[in-house]
Amino acid sequence: MIITEDLLRISSNQGVSSVDSSHLSRLINDSVSDCANGSTDHSNSTISDDAISKCTITPGGRRYYVPISIDEACIPVVNKLFDSMEEGMEFYQAYGRLSGFNTRRSTEKTDDDANIVSKYVVCSRAGFNEKKLIVSNKKSSQVKRRRTVSNRCGCGAKIILRVVSGKTYRISTFVEEHNHDLVLKSGRQFMRVNRQMSIISRKFVFDAANVNIGVSKSHSFMKEQVGGHANVGATVRDFRNFSRDLKAYVGEHHLTKLFWADAVARRNYELYGDAVSFDATFDTNMYNMVFCPFTGCPAMKQAIPISFAATDEFPATRHRLCMWHIMEKFPMKLGNYLCKETDFMEKMKKYIWSSTLEPAEFEKGWTSVLKEFKLEGNRWLWEMFAIRTSWIPAFFRDKPMFGLMRTTSRSESENNFFSQFHRQSDSLCEFYLRFGSAMDRQRYEYARLNQEDLSAIPSTVSKLFIEADAAQLYTRPIFYKIQQEILASCYDMRIQDIGPLVDGVKCYIMKDVLMKDKLFEVKVS
Repeated sequence: MIITEDLLRISSNQGVSSVDSSHLSRLINDSVSDCANGSTDHSNSTISDDAISKCTITPGGRRYYVPISIDEACIPVVNKLFDSMEEGMEFYQAYGRLSGFNTRRSTEKTDDDANIVSKYVVCSRAGFNEKKLIVSNKKSSQVKRRRTVSNRCGCGAKIILRVVSGKTYRISTFVEEHNHDLVLKSGRQFMRVNRQMSIISRKFVFDAANVNIGVSKSHSFMKEQVGGHANVGATVRDFRNFSRDLKAYVGEHHLTKLFWADAVARRNYELYGDAVSFDATFDTNMYNMVFCPFTGCPAMKQAIPISFAATDEFPATRHRLCMWHIMEKFPMKLGNYLCKETDFMEKMKKYIWSSTLEPAEFEKGWTSVLKEFKLEGNRWLWEMFAIRTSWIPAFFRDKPMFGLMRTTSRSESENNFFSQFHRQSDSLCEFYLRFGSAMDRQRYEYARLNQEDLSAIPSTVSKLFIEADAAQLYTRPIFYKIQQEILASCYDMRIQDIGPLVDGVKCYIMKDVLMKDKLFEVKVS
């Protein structure tokens, strides 16, 4: 309702009629012709039904324009009183809006007590732009300047407000004539007086920025909402200037580092969290600060164990390298032919990706593949082998959730998600606000998916109670993974041998039919 009233008010002040420029030129030419033919009038005035002003041409050829079709109550008159100087200036500004010209404050005079006794409010095209001069060898020359334009043309239209008593002011002088054309109806939306960033517009730009929508798109979107550019009340430049001023207002000039934790995220981790991923590869912002999200480099290797040492509640952290990034380097380090035209990579992956091998089995397999392809002397492969405890799953078999952290896929997906809200030109304040929008999106999706899980139960494929319980307990993506494990335990696992009960513990020798020549020992208390 507020934005509708504001925009209607702007629209109602756009003027009442427009004039065709060609028609106005014809009227002026006719007037000049009349003067040339010996007209005895000291001045010649022209006006038509569709004009926005009356054009008067003096015998000397000067043209003056006076607004027409303006409500008499809105036209300044000498001795009109106002309760304050601001009220008088606003009255003249409103008159300019209706007439088709901008106003600006000008000279003022004060008394001995610094009280304003008179104030000039003029047409924005009053005066002239002064040219800078330099003096060299007692000669003046104009300073070379880039090409610019000026709207100053020495217009004399103005009012003078003078104090009467206290805070009451009156119009002591009113000059109505302008020496320039007034703004047509089609152009009045671009007048400064009609380009005001309302609270609605400012909040719209602010909210759009929170979801990474730039000023141009936000202006276009607002135009569609209010029914046209003329109803927006501001130009794209105004939107851009406001965004610039907002950044300047909240600018940070000495910030070097910052750490903060979202309150809801901290609470969620306390209730549900059992793993944290730390990644420092995300894009930087305008301060060249790296965004490192903790999502459930050499310096990290020393910092993380110290910062996240073992406590009574949590185990110590382990620094891991991303398997995926290392595997991507194989063709670059060893050549495309070896990696893509032979079975080298297939044999290496058999030992690298397996989570069922013992460390000794991995080392034996790695060495055998290098020997087969005569790569024992490859320096890079042995460098990777030297840090095998940081990226090979065989060395993490006894660590909870090691499979989740094989790669930085969780961090990569988070980076992709945050990139939808983040821009490199962001200030810290903008980044923080957009981070809040990103978290709101995530929590909205969580609530939606949670409702979907509560409102429907996935179908089971067996009569086992454990599968039915899993369908009630887990989210759908996790349940489908659990379902595969349950089915595998039924159809792919075989008991090869059962050992005797020793100290309350019985040993089972199990075989997975999908894994040839592989036996597992399971001890049950």
